[in-house]
This record gives sequence, C-alpha cells and structure tokens, in this order.
Amino acid sequence: MNDIFFVIDKNLNINYLNKKSEIFIEGLNKKAIGKSIYEILPKLKGSDTEKIILDTFKTRQSQSILTEYQIEGEKLFFKITTNLIGNNILVLISDIKENIKKENFQKLGTLILERLNKLGEIEELIRDTIFLIKNYTNFDAVGIRLRDGDDYPYYITEGFSSNFIKAESSLCSKDESGNIILDRRGNPYLECMCGNIIMGKTDPKLSFFTQGGSFWTNSTTKLLEKTSEKERQGRTRNRCNIDGYESVALIPLSSNNEIVGLLQLNDKRKNMFTKDMIRSFEGISASIGTALSREKVIRELEISEQRYSLAQRAANIGSWDWNIISGDLIWSEKIEPMFGFKKGKFRGTYESFLESVHPDDRDFVIKSVNDCLKHKKRYSIEHRIIWPDGTTRWVLERGNVIRDKNGKPKRMLGIVQDITNKKEIEDELNKRKNQLEKMVEERTAELIDANKKLKDEIIERKKAELYIERTKENLRNVIDSASEIIISFDMNNRVAIWNKTEIYQCRGRRCQWRCRDYTS
Repeated sequence: MNDIFFVIDKNLNINYLNKKSEIFIEGLNKKAIGKSIYEILPKLKGSDTEKIILDTFKTRQSQSILTEYQIEGEKLFFKITTNLIGNNILVLISDIKENIKKENFQKLGTLILERLNKLGEIEELIRDTIFLIKNYTNFDAVGIRLRDGDDYPYYITEGFSSNFIKAESSLCSKDESGNIILDRRGNPYLECMCGNIIMGKTDPKLSFFTQGGSFWTNSTTKLLEKTSEKERQGRTRNRCNIDGYESVALIPLSSNNEIVGLLQLNDKRKNMFTKDMIRSFEGISASIGTALSREKVIRELEISEQRYSLAQRAANIGSWDWNIISGDLIWSEKIEPMFGFKKGKFRGTYESFLESVHPDDRDFVIKSVNDCLKHKKRYSIEHRIIWPDGTTRWVLERGNVIRDKNGKPKRMLGIVQDITNKKEIEDELNKRKNQLEKMVEERTAELIDANKKLKDEIIERKKAELYIERTKENLRNVIDSASEIIISFDMNNRVAIWNKTEIYQCRGRRCQWRCRDYTS
C-alpha cells in the first residue's frame, strides 16, 4: 500500500488529502477539506496522533509514532509522521506491516540460530524452535516431523489438535492388514503432500512449489479446486483443508543432503505467506537440519568415546595428545595411574613425561620421537618407566603426527599400554628357554660322550672277536697237525671237534678208542 497523507493548518482544519486517504480512512474525503480534524476523526481526541501533531506545532520539529489498526479483521501496523511545512502540518501514514514482518523474521532467525548453536538434546532444541516460530509469527499451528524408522511422525507440535495429530502423524501408506506398502525400490510409500516433500516429489514450475523443494499455499480450498492430483504429485488426504487450515507451508529439513523431516506451518486465515517468507523459512529449516546433523554427530562421538573409554579400561590403554607448539601434554585418565601418579599430579608437559622414562631408555625414546617428527618414521616403541616410588614398569607406545599445510608438526597423538605383565611373562619364558637349552646342551653332551664310549666299546669288541677267531683258527691248525687223534665233546656228550688224523686213520671204519682223562 502507498503512503497516506493529508495536510492540516494551524487551526487543525484539513487542507489537503490524497486518494489513499479516502480509501483507507473512513470520513476522509473531498468533503472533509476545510473541516476540523476532530469533526472528521473524533477518535483523534486524546490519542497519541493528536499529541505529536500538537507537539509539532509547538516545537516546530518532526514527530513520529508507531501504531496498529484493525482493518477488515486484519491487524495492520503504521508509522505516523508529522512534518511542519510553513504554517501547516503534513501528516504521513506509512504501512510498515512488511517492514515489521521483515524485522520480526530477522529477530526470529537470529533467535533460532542462537538457540540452535547451543548444545542440548534434540527434543529440547526442536521444542524451543517451535515455540519461537509460533510466538513470532502467531500462526495457528506449527510442527516438525522427523524420521523414525520408515515413517516420519510428528516429533514436536504446537497448536494442532490431538485428533489431527493422531490422524495425520503417520505418513506411510498401509494395506488392509496394516502392513506398510513399499515401492519398487523397497522404500515405504509416503502419502499426502507431506510425503511428497519428504520424497522430493515437487515441480518448481508450479507456483505452489519452490526451487528449495517446499510447498506453500495461501488457500487450500482454492488449490484443491483449481489443481489436479497429477499437479499435486499424487493423491492428498486434504485433512488440513477439512480442519479449516487455508494457509499451509511444508518446508523440508535436510541433514547431510538427505531429507530427514519437514517443518509445517498452518493457519486458518488466508494469505499468511509470501515468497520471501517461505525463503526465510527455508533458511531456518536449513539451520535446523544443520543442528540435527551436529547433534547426531555429537551423540555418535559420545557413544564412540564411551566405547573407546571402555575399550581402554579393558585393555589397560590410555591416550595422549601432545601440543608440540605449546609443549602441553594431555593424558587420558588411565595414564596417570599407569605411570604411578595420583590423579592430577602429572604436570602435563613433554619434559615431565621424559622424567618418568627409565634413564637407560630415555635417549632411545627421544630419538624415536624425533625420528617420527623429522623423518616421518613410525612411532611404535617399548620402553621402561620409573614410578615415583621407584617401581619399574614397561609400556608400549604408538603415535602419529598432525602437521600444518607446510608439513610442520603441530600435534602428536598416540596411545600407551602397560605391558609389564607381558614383559614379565616374556622374561620368565626366556629364563625357561635358557634353562631348557642348557639342559638340552648338557644332555646332548652326555649322549655324545656315551655314544663315543659305545663306539669305542664296539671297536674293542670287534678286535676281541677277531682275535678269538684267529686264535680258534691257530688252534685248529695245531690240532689238525697233531699225530694223535684228538676229539672234543660238548656238554651234551656230542662230538664237537676232531682232528684230521682221526679221519685218515679210521678211513671210514669204526675205530675202537677210549677217552683219556687229561685232567688227572
């Protein structure tokens, strides 16, 4: 609407008025020229407008106020300004409804961003956001849907009736048995316009869809009368229209380029939205989506940290973070007792850590760290530490370096694990191994010595057997060369030996002879 203005003289009579005055202010018309302002506008008496008019005549300085009027049931906001022109006053009435809306949206956007930037539970963030939107816009109903499994029920609402929420909360299309109907890709088929927005089924060529994937209308009745189901991208339930909501806006909520829900704005009055307003709400929805992503990541990190902490406790592992530039060394809660310190007693510097390293291992540790920093070598070492009470322990350390864009080390992150038990077991195994090896060596030496003696014994036995054989052979020769007959009997009185003389002399005949006893 263009500005309304009229001119009054020092006697408060109307001298001039424009056509807008005749349209929007009852009683202001051409017949009013020359008449007293109080006669035409009796409500002016005692009002703030009268006050600034009189003050302008008195002080000869411009005055202004902000006020509101109800015109045909709609609340309008105006700025009334008075300017002295000669002996007359120009009264200028400017419609600032749009300006106030813009200011309110700027405040609303700022407040929502401030709230969303604060950490908190998702439900609390969404509830506060809904509250701000409802109170700053005065819409009849505001709600947010969020994905829950295959469906997108209302998460938080303000202004919708319980019957509406019960009827419209689920978007999934179901068969007669109550089973969710799936499309060709196995995804649930979502009904109504809310389902279209979430599934991205929009056509920005149509006036009620936007490039940002939103839907909006200032009259659901007119929309249903003048559009087809095809244009509306499918069958709609029309519950919003049935419940008397004329102005409806559905704004998608995206998280990591994926639609995870929507913001719904409903009002039973017509013409509650403008394109600029919808664009503003798309920006607000983007902020909500970002907050949802952040809170999701925070929850996942918290869960990961809890799991990591449990894993560290179970494996007796601690983590450390060394700021190379400042020298600060941050230990996780597990490391202090691992190094023999009471809670809070470690000074938190690299030098303090080196003081805990066993003196004989300190140079090795420093060299290993420097090799990792300067030469990008792998940092994975085992070394000893000395507790404040003098106890010696073993630890395993692994780490990696974070560098700036120029490759200069900024931080070093790593883990440390107490491996004292492992080392003690290794030492015990090494001792047993050494003992076993010594026993094997001793037994081997004994076996070698026994084997040598056995070999020597076998050689001697062979020599003896050879000597006996030769002796037998010599004895046989002696016996055979004797002129007398010689016969030897075994213990069973069988002939064992006889010489050749007996064979020659008997010539096969039975010889008559008797044995002589040579032992007598």
